[in-house]
This record gives sequence, structure tokens and C-alpha cells, in this order.
Amino acid sequence: MSAPTKFGSQQISGLAIRDRMNHPFLLANGIYVFQHTTTDQTNLESIVRETVMALYDIIPDMWEDQEFNKDIERAKTQQTADVRPDFCGQQATPQWCQAHGIPAVRTVIVYNHHLIMKACINLLDRRGMLTKKIFKEIFTGKRFKGKTGPAADMATVVEEVFRDSGQT
Repeated sequence: MSAPTKFGSQQISGLAIRDRMNHPFLLANGIYVFQHTTTDQTNLESIVRETVMALYDIIPDMWEDQEFNKDIERAKTQQTADVRPDFCGQQATPQWCQAHGIPAVRTVIVYNHHLIMKACINLLDRRGMLTKKIFKEIFTGKRFKGKTGPAADMATVVEEVFRDSGQT
């Protein structure tokens, strides 16, 4: 960042990081990289995990809402992992682990990275960053054929509207 410069009696600083970083491009690039890794024939689960976590990491905390947190909780599962020690390439038996006070299994939390990706996409959609809404005004009523503007008499205008609609 450039050093602040003096202009009259005010101090003007250089560009902030938000002025230099194109955040929508980074998010779009994260989505593109995920799609590329999932369609690649040689993809590894570790590559998919890293690309999803890279996208998750660039989403600011202040964007997270309750729905996003619920989606992340749905992606979390608990699994039992075998943590028995190895001795010379041989895994210790559960009886040996129990005799020495070493746990044979441990519960670990595992995340489904495809569900985390879906949570990120849903969050971006809720923030209106994925689709662009175009509002179009459509006239579905009956056109008024009388005088309008400042020269129109309000009583005459109302009378013409009721006469055209069949109500008098």
C-alpha cells in the first residue's frame, strides 16, 4: 500500500485492499476450479476437499446466515476411526491396547465437501450474487383514452373510467 500523501490540510491514503481485490471474480474462480476438479478423470478426494475449503475460506464471516450454518451442520458426520498404534508394520490388537490403556478407536468429525460446496452456492444465491433479477413492467389493465394531464378535469376523467368499465 502506498504511503499517505498530504493534500492541503487533509491526508489522503492509497487504495485499500478492497479496492484492489475483485471478490466476485475470486468466488467465481473458486466455483470454476471446483467444477474442473470434479470433472477431471484423475481427481483425488484431497484435491476436491482443498478446492471446496479454498472457496469456503474466502467467504466473509459476516455473510454467513442461519441457513448457511444449518447447511454446514448437515455436511458434518461422525465416524469411528481405528487409531491403534503400529509396531514394525503390525497393528496392535484391541486386547493389547486395552491392557495398556490406549484407545483402539476414536470418533472423528468428517465433512462432506460436496455438501459444503452446495451450502456455499446457496449462500451466494441468497445474497443475489449468482443470478441477476431484471424487473420488467407489464401493463395488464385497460388503457385510458380520455384527456390526461393538467388540462383534464378530474370529474370528467373519473366519469370516463366508470363509463368504459360498464359501472355507472
